[in-house]
Amino acid sequence: MRELQLGNSNNWEIIHNENISAILLPKVGGGYKTVPIPEISIAVLLNVFIVAVRVSTVVPEGSTWKFAGHIKQSVSTGLAFDNSQMLVLTEGNLYF
Repeated sequence: MRELQLGNSNNWEIIHNENISAILLPKVGGGYKTVPIPEISIAVLLNVFIVAVRVSTVVPEGSTWKFAGHIKQSVSTGLAFDNSQMLVLTEGNLYF
């Protein structure tokens, strides 16, 4: 049986680190509208079965945010179908 020692920082490796900020557009009459961050594609090949994703944000006063994003794993099949060579293996939502 495999024992996962996820609390041991020596067992983790940072593969990708990126800071992305949403754009705030001023609204007529005051305030701001947040433009959603578009899909981010990270071209990296992983040979692990556990991936940890960290998302952080500054929650505006008076708001409650629970949804952090969407994650999916895709692989190139080399076969074209509907003008795409990508196959989505897994998808899931990220929550705080």
